Amino acid sequence: MPAVRTKKRFRINYLRLLLMLLFVSMIACGVYLLSSSLFEASRGENAASSGQTASAGESAAGAAASAQAETGADVGSGSGDAAAQNPFAAFYYYEAERQGRYENYAARHSDLTPDEIVWRVDADLDRFAYTNIEAVTAYSPPVLLNKYRKLPDDYVPQDLVNTSSGQQMTPETKAAYEALRDAAGAAGHRISASSAYKSVEYQKGVYNKYVMEYGKDAADDFVARAGHSEHHLGTAIDLAGSAGTQEGFTGTPEAAWVAENAWRYGFIMRYTEDNKDVTGYRPEPWHITFVGEEAAAIMHEQGIGSLEEYAVKYVRHRP
Repeated sequence: MPAVRTKKRFRINYLRLLLMLLFVSMIACGVYLLSSSLFEASRGENAASSGQTASAGESAAGAAASAQAETGADVGSGSGDAAAQNPFAAFYYYEAERQGRYENYAARHSDLTPDEIVWRVDADLDRFAYTNIEAVTAYSPPVLLNKYRKLPDDYVPQDLVNTSSGQQMTPETKAAYEALRDAAGAAGHRISASSAYKSVEYQKGVYNKYVMEYGKDAADDFVARAGHSEHHLGTAIDLAGSAGTQEGFTGTPEAAWVAENAWRYGFIMRYTEDNKDVTGYRPEPWHITFVGEEAAAIMHEQGIGSLEEYAVKYVRHRP
């Protein structure tokens, strides 16, 4: 009897074990199927979302390409025509490295045109006088000397010649002066040269005398410092009229005739009321400078009022 009961208990435990295994297997299978279903659903949603994103990106790219094709410019690159909008770059004598100086000078001089801004800055008029001085090494007319350009201290022009009144000039200047003087005489005006060539050493004494009498600022208004005077070149002449002095030349018929006709003989009126803000000197109606017939004619025809402007537009640059 004990043996029979033991065998029966063993069968009952085995059956329960089988039932438990079957139940666990069914649950595992259900979990697997459910997980697979959820995973596939998630993949479908992600794919749909990715398709929408790609479509939006393609639309944006297409819009950008369309905008670029219509405008001919890179989208997002700004105006694309900054150079065309730069009023200073329109001139052949524009120098890109001076752009900032053009802008600063224009801000201080709203009354000037872009053309005036460019050539004045090219002539260094935006800087303080007697600073950043450029050494002059070419001496054939026209030669620009001013408060920014200086001759060597030992400079003496070659082949100076004397006029009938004892003034020294270059041969070209003398020939042009005599033609001017004779034409003035034929028109009923008497003119003569009261001064012409002056050495660097002589100018030092003149300048120092004015500084002692009037102070440095006042002296710089009406006399050049040594090395900066056109008289060193032998191409500048101070005229006198019938009164016999250069001061007495101002406001006379002779002065008016010279101002109107000097260009015909290769001279310019160097220091005038109209260009005093350019030259930095008070007007001198008696002072004429030989620049050559070509330069004088161009200045007359183009309405160029100073040698500074001419030097930028026709010497430093060429049209």
